[in-house]
Amino acid sequence: MPRVKQPICVAVMTMVLMVVWVGCGCEERTPINPVPPPATATAPAEKPLPKIDATSIPLQEPTPAFPGFAAGRIFRTDGKLIDDPSLRVEVLQTGLLDDSVNTKVSQPIDARPDGVYVGRLQPGTYQQPSARIEFSYNKNQYRLPLTPRPPEAKRQDASEGVSQDFVWKLDGQRPGDRGDKLRPETWIGGSIYPEYRSFRPDLKRVVQAPPPGTKVIFTLIPKTPLPDGTQAKTRTAIRNYNATNTSLNDGIIVDLPLAFWEVRGEEVFPDGSRSPLLFLLTEGAWADSVTGTFQADLARSALKPVTVTFTRRE
Repeated sequence: MPRVKQPICVAVMTMVLMVVWVGCGCEERTPINPVPPPATATAPAEKPLPKIDATSIPLQEPTPAFPGFAAGRIFRTDGKLIDDPSLRVEVLQTGLLDDSVNTKVSQPIDARPDGVYVGRLQPGTYQQPSARIEFSYNKNQYRLPLTPRPPEAKRQDASEGVSQDFVWKLDGQRPGDRGDKLRPETWIGGSIYPEYRSFRPDLKRVVQAPPPGTKVIFTLIPKTPLPDGTQAKTRTAIRNYNATNTSLNDGIIVDLPLAFWEVRGEEVFPDGSRSPLLFLLTEGAWADSVTGTFQADLARSALKPVTVTFTRRE
């Protein structure tokens, strides 16, 4: 029987094993012409905020618009820019974004101490911004709305930029209101309710009714400067008793700027004679006048109304 030559088989098996080993290579080989990785898109760099110098724009001219930004300045009633670092001004910019669902956006922007504000806008259409100012007066914190200048503005697109200046007023109509003398909430200034009290606890009786046709004149004297450093003017308010002499007709006195006010009053009778009124103090005594100021309503950015109680002198 012929014998099989083993070396031939061994050689063949060895060759097969070598081929398999080479095909499964254990080290990474770099292609001669590598394929470059896909390019990664880079987000465009944001435009820097416009550099607005508070004094570079004439005060009588509106702040120019800057595409992609909301910008403006905050003025005092004397036409100068506010420049007090203790003041805090927040501008609220609202609008609809240019997305698939017109998302509503509300964006606060803080003003600089020199009275300038600049904020970046997302693409969209924006309404006229609103603003409010926070300040300290008599060791208390107050918050009031700012009046836009000009008072009305059309919707503005972010691509064109939003420009709106504001004025810090301490009295006058609240922005968006017409000012109703019977509605204190429509005024920036505070309101006083003169309350007539015919019963005198100290006398333990009711005072005599005034003659028909008697008028009541209140004199309001500012005793301190206003928060912006200006001086308020003395005011007068003339009122009448109602038919039953139990209260005043349209007694409320509206739109007094924030200050310490001294309130005095007198009756003027049909014959022209006069008689001073008495005012109730916090300790319960009656005096020729009463002095006080308004408290803050921070939630409404307003001043709380004050009640002043008075009676007739006998």
